[in-house]
Amino acid sequence: MKAVTAIGLDIGTTSVCAVLLDAQSGEVVSSVTLENDSFLTGGQPWERLQDPGRILQICTRALEQAAGGEQPACIGITGQMHGALYLNSCGQPLSPLYTWQDGRGDLSAGEGETYAQRLSRITGCPLATGYGAVTHYWAVQNNAVPKEAAALCTIGDYIALALCGGQKPVLTASNAASMGVFSREKQDFDRAALERAGINAALFPQVVENPTIVGRTQQGAVVCAALGDNQASFLGSVRDTGGVLLNVGTGSQISVSVSAGQPECSRPGLERRPCLQGRDLLVGSSLCGGRAYAMLEGFFRSVATMAGIEQPPRLYDAMEHCLQNAQPLTNPLRIATTFQGTREDPSARGSIQGLCAQNFTPAHFIAGTLEGIVQELYDFFLLMQQQLPAAPSCLVGSGNGVRENRALRRIAVQKFELPLRVPAHREEASFGAALWALAACGHFSSVGQAQGLIRYLPEEALL
Repeated sequence: MKAVTAIGLDIGTTSVCAVLLDAQSGEVVSSVTLENDSFLTGGQPWERLQDPGRILQICTRALEQAAGGEQPACIGITGQMHGALYLNSCGQPLSPLYTWQDGRGDLSAGEGETYAQRLSRITGCPLATGYGAVTHYWAVQNNAVPKEAAALCTIGDYIALALCGGQKPVLTASNAASMGVFSREKQDFDRAALERAGINAALFPQVVENPTIVGRTQQGAVVCAALGDNQASFLGSVRDTGGVLLNVGTGSQISVSVSAGQPECSRPGLERRPCLQGRDLLVGSSLCGGRAYAMLEGFFRSVATMAGIEQPPRLYDAMEHCLQNAQPLTNPLRIATTFQGTREDPSARGSIQGLCAQNFTPAHFIAGTLEGIVQELYDFFLLMQQQLPAAPSCLVGSGNGVRENRALRRIAVQKFELPLRVPAHREEASFGAALWALAACGHFSSVGQAQGLIRYLPEEALL
C-alpha cells in the first residue's frame, strides 16, 4: 500500500521551505529550502516589496524538489503574515507584495498622525505599519489602488490560489487577523469599521475558520487555505495545548493556546491570534530576540578585525566555549535586549546595568545577552498567566536560537522552571502546514489528532 504523504510549504521573507511528510510515521521524507530572492529594489527607502510572480516560481520549484517525483495527497501553505497583495477578478496579481516590513504606514497622514495611527483611531483596532489594511488605507488615501483590484490577500493566499488555478482567494482567520481590522467575535473582517475609514470592504475576501480545501493541483493534490506562520509553527511544534512555545530566531515569540471564548486580553504587549476553531494563540513578540545575540557576535568580530585579524570566522562556537569555561559567573550583568524597541514603543532601547571592574568580560556580556533574550519572553509569560486555565506542562523550543545554543536552553529551563522539549524536525512551520492539510483532506479527524505525529528530541541531548 502506497504511503500517504503531505507537503508543507512555508513562504518566508528570505527563504521558502517545503517538507514532504509521511502521514503514518511523521517522518520528514525530504526537506528543501530555497532563497527567496524576490525583493524589488530602486523604490522609496521605506518600501519593502517583493515580486509575487517570482515567489510563485520559487514555491513551484520547492514543491517539485520536495516531492521528488512522488504525488502528495495534499499541500498545506503558511508564510509571512500581515502583508498585502492586490489581485484582479481572475486571481492574478496587480501589484507587488507589500511585505510586513513595508514602512508606508508610518508616513505622515497629516495632523500629527501616521496612516497606521489614523486607521487605528477610526476603526478602534490597534494597527501597525506593514499590516495589509494599513497598506491599503495608504493606497486609498493616495489614489494608488489598482483600478482592476478585486481582492486583497496575503502571499500565502495567492500561492494557494495559483496552485489550483482559482480566481477568488479564501482567507483563514489567522491570515485575515494578521491583515488588521478583524473582529474576533464575528470571525470576519470588521467590515463596518473598514467602511467608516472610507475603505471598500468588498475587497477583503471571505474568511474561514477550519482547515479548508480551496482546490486541487493539476496533478490532483488537495490545496488548503493558507494559515499564518506563527500558528503553523505552534501546530507543528506543540503536541498538546498545555505547552508553551518559545521561538527564538531573528526575532522571538512566546505563544500559548487559550480558549477563543475567553475575554480579550488588555495587557500591553500581548496579542490574541486566531488559530483553530475554538482556540486562539496568546502571543508576546520581541523585535530583537536572536538578533541581539547576532549583534554581540558581530561586535566580537569587529574587535578581532580591529586587532588585525582579517575576516574572522563566525564566533558562535567560540562564544559558547567562552561562557562554558567561565562558569560559574559572579556579578552578572543585566542586559535589556530591546535594541530595536518594542511593538508598543518603537523608540525604546536596550540597556546594560550592573557594570563593574569584575564583570566587564566577554563571558559576562554573552551570559547577560542570553539572559536578556529569555527575560523578555518570560516577562510576556508573566502577563499571560492570568489567562491560562491551568499551569503549563512544558516548554517547547523552536528556531535556531534554541536549537543551536545550549546555554540559552539552560537559561530558559531555569527561568520558566519547566521541562524543555524540542521537535525532532527542524522546519516547524512547514511541518505544521502539512498537519493542517492532512486534517483538511480528512486523513485525520482533526488537527489535534494530526499533532500526534510530532516527535521530540531526547531530553538528555538538550541540556
